[in-house]
Amino acid sequence: MTRLLSLTTLFAAIVACTTPYTHLRGAPGTDYFRPEFACKKGALPKEQDALYLLMREKLRTAAFRSPVSEPPFMVIAGESTAALFEERIYKKELSEFTIMNRAIGGETTVLLLTAMDQDIIALRPKVIFISIGGNDILGGRCLSEIRDNVRLFLFKVRTQLPETHVILAGVPPVLSWKVNSVTPYFNAMLADLAKEAGPKVEYFDLWQILADPDRPVLQQRFAVLISPQLTLM
Repeated sequence: MTRLLSLTTLFAAIVACTTPYTHLRGAPGTDYFRPEFACKKGALPKEQDALYLLMREKLRTAAFRSPVSEPPFMVIAGESTAALFEERIYKKELSEFTIMNRAIGGETTVLLLTAMDQDIIALRPKVIFISIGGNDILGGRCLSEIRDNVRLFLFKVRTQLPETHVILAGVPPVLSWKVNSVTPYFNAMLADLAKEAGPKVEYFDLWQILADPDRPVLQQRFAVLISPQLTLM
C-alpha cells in the first residue's frame, strides 16, 4: 500500500490541461463568489446533454466490458484526473498488480453513482482510487450536494465491499480561478468525509503536489497535452 500511495503522485502528470497559463485567456466554470450566485440543485446541463451521454455510454461499452477472470487489485474511477492515468503508466509502475481504469473524462458525482454498481462494485477490487467533484464545481452544483453524493459513494463501497480500501483524491488545481477559489474548501470537505468513513478510506491531497507553492495554479512542470477527443469529454 505504501508504494501504491507514492505512485499516486504520478497523477500529477495527467491533469487535463494544455498549459498552466491558459487561465489568463478566460476562466471557465461558475464563480461561487459572485454576489448573485445561486448554486445548482438537481441535474447539471452536462448530465442532460444527449451527445455527451451517448459518448459516455459508447466509451463504457467499448472499454469497460472486457471479461474479468478475478477481482483486480485496484480500480481507478472518477473524472479526467483519473481517466488520463493511462494503462501504460500503471503497467510499468505497478506491473505486479492487476489494475483497471473505469474513470471517464467529464464525469460528475451524479453520473458516477449511476454507474458505480456495474463499473466498480461488480469488479470487487481490493483498492479503489477515486477522483471526483471537479466537474460538479465547474457546473456550479451546490457544494453540500456534491459532498452528499461523495458520502453516498463511500457508504455504498463500505456496505457492499467492506474489505475494500478507498483512496479519495482531492480536486487538483485547474485552469480556472473560479474553480480554484472553491477547491481548497471542497477538499477540506473530502478530508472530513474520509475520516467519517472510517479507517479503510484515506484522503490524498493532490493540491499540495500539483499547485504552484506561491499561487493557486498548476505548476508548469505538470502541464500535459491532451487530444481534442479528451477535451470534448
